[in-house]
Amino acid sequence: MRKRQWLKKYLRRGSLPSLNYTVGFGGRSNVLSRKKVTKQLISVEINGERREIPASLNVWGLLEHLQIDTARVAVELNKEIVRKSAWDATLVEEGAQIEIVMFVGGGKI
Repeated sequence: MRKRQWLKKYLRRGSLPSLNYTVGFGGRSNVLSRKKVTKQLISVEINGERREIPASLNVWGLLEHLQIDTARVAVELNKEIVRKSAWDATLVEEGAQIEIVMFVGGGKI
């Protein structure tokens, strides 16, 4: 019950990040039933292809959003390689050029 009241309060104010789904809690006097809320997207170039991604993602979050295994990946952001230790602190901004390279092993043993 507390979560619903908290969420109603902040959605009315518009101070929560918006999401791409319809909110509906049901109930008698529900202000929020079937309210459409949209998510902010930014345009970036990933491996030469223009894509729309959620705003305010860091490199780590971008890889998770794209469902890329982070074990054997190198990331270049705006023509500079981003070290894996800095993925948390490096934000992806509007118009960024991103190259994601996955390392693949192979050959005969």
